[in-house]
Amino acid sequence: VPSTEMAILKRDAAPAGGKRAGANSRQPKPKAQQTMSLPSIRGQKIKKLKALHPLSRKASQAHRDLLHLDRKVVHIANKDTKYKDQIRRLEWFQKVVWMDGKQTYTEEEVRAIALEFITRNDDLCLDAVSAAFIGSSTTRKIAPTSRAGKYIHRRETEVEMMKKGKLEVPDLKIAKNVTFIKEWKTGNTDQMKLVKLCFSLPSEVYDLGCEPMEEGEGGMEEGEEG
Repeated sequence: VPSTEMAILKRDAAPAGGKRAGANSRQPKPKAQQTMSLPSIRGQKIKKLKALHPLSRKASQAHRDLLHLDRKVVHIANKDTKYKDQIRRLEWFQKVVWMDGKQTYTEEEVRAIALEFITRNDDLCLDAVSAAFIGSSTTRKIAPTSRAGKYIHRRETEVEMMKKGKLEVPDLKIAKNVTFIKEWKTGNTDQMKLVKLCFSLPSEVYDLGCEPMEEGEGGMEEGEEG
């Protein structure tokens, strides 16, 4: 068959409009699955439970699923509360090793970093102490439920542990541990458990009440929530 006739046959066999077969046969892309929040899932389960007969087996199973979901929500909330302080502590040390850019630290450097960690909120606490002394040179009244009151209580606990040499901090003397802290995904409790800790060297920490404060220096008022 000559080439000219072959081209005519291919043209006649082509679909109308001059487009190749299968050009419009593209299948739509599947929609991405949207993750639903636990409250949304709970709402759907309650709606399903109301539509069932209260004495049926399906209603009993839906009720068990609802109780399981409630226990799961409580477990997640308790887990977040349990590791909240540890996560914030590791975030603080992660920022330090990021800014320093060092591969390892000496024992004296770890102690200096631990002291800096204990006094991380001293500016706010000193402002609150100064404001509490205004009008009275002998009494100091800071609401324990205020942000400054919580910081002061936490500081006193950490100071006592530091004096006894029982303050646990990430072991920055190990190069692999420092690298792991740098690469730690913030908030990941499973990875956080793999960080090696050590006891910082005992050291004295100054008392907030002994710090000199200028007269008239204002700060957080009593009972102010953070």
